[in-house]
Amino acid sequence: MSNPRQFPSRIYQSRKTIKEIPEIERALAHVGLFSRVAESMGRSQSHVLQVAKGKRQSQPVLDAIVAEVRRINAASSSRRERAA
Repeated sequence: MSNPRQFPSRIYQSRKTIKEIPEIERALAHVGLFSRVAESMGRSQSHVLQVAKGKRQSQPVLDAIVAEVRRINAASSSRRERAA
């Protein structure tokens, strides 16, 4: 059984950068998604998160979340195409 503390060190010793690992790059792009949507709409981050979870209803907020996810995915795919 390997020591779980060894796993992160292997990542840091890897020659790949975060931008060369698509899964990590995509995940990092989504960090702050609700904050960006909330700021752009003048709403609280909590409100946006509740709409995303289905606890509150707001079509404009939901549309903004979908648009932001599509923007992130489009930017991510264009970066992958340039790298190929």
